[in-house]
Amino acid sequence: MTRYLVFLLLLAGTWGTGFAQVRVVSLCYDETAVRPWVNQAGTVILKATAALNHIAFEQVALPWLRCLRDLAKGSYAGAVGVSFSDERATFAVFPLNADGQLDYARRMQASSYSVYRIKGESADWDGKSFHNLSTRVVAQRGYSVVGDLAKLGVQVDQSAGDAETVFKMLIAGRVQLGALVTEQGDELLAKPEFGRKLEKLKAPLVVKPYFLVFSKSFYASNTKLAEDLWNSLAVVRDSKEPGPGSPQKSARQ
Repeated sequence: MTRYLVFLLLLAGTWGTGFAQVRVVSLCYDETAVRPWVNQAGTVILKATAALNHIAFEQVALPWLRCLRDLAKGSYAGAVGVSFSDERATFAVFPLNADGQLDYARRMQASSYSVYRIKGESADWDGKSFHNLSTRVVAQRGYSVVGDLAKLGVQVDQSAGDAETVFKMLIAGRVQLGALVTEQGDELLAKPEFGRKLEKLKAPLVVKPYFLVFSKSFYASNTKLAEDLWNSLAVVRDSKEPGPGSPQKSARQ
């Protein structure tokens, strides 16, 4: 851990002790996510980012589709860990660079989706296309990978509300392949009841950046604050050295 991050952590832990009020910015996030931004390291990064801007984040765990719908309605100022899609850009503001393009440098984290199957199953993914696939591919309802699979010409089963259901559908033989956020899938694969029967294919399905995003209404009224938060987040994120459970390590999984 760098000296600068130590300073940020001290700042995050002590900010507000000499002030009567600190502005609170509400964020929602996926209640089922096993992601770097909801573990201890991610919480520290968000807390330090808020402290540098003299605010506090209030984070609320929700089913992912509800989080996105509430963000679209302006019920929350922002959402944590959102990957870009044209549809999401209609109701959420992502960080952009000077050319108006998605600003990867101000991401929260990069993460991947992987493909899982029953051991011995012939259906396969080689990193470019699917082979021997005769069923739909199951993915969690509301996750961006559904669109990625559709672009590959694959029919998608979105009946699973959580990662465990994806694995249970594979074991039950209802589908041949399942797509999950790699952190989620690997966490479950470490459990004997799943690891004995399932395996992860070597080639990742897709790797994508995830962002802290803001509602259209919040950004319109707080443009400078939103931009400052994105800038601070990038500084805090890059000041942390890789280590067990750190975002940098998770991104390479």
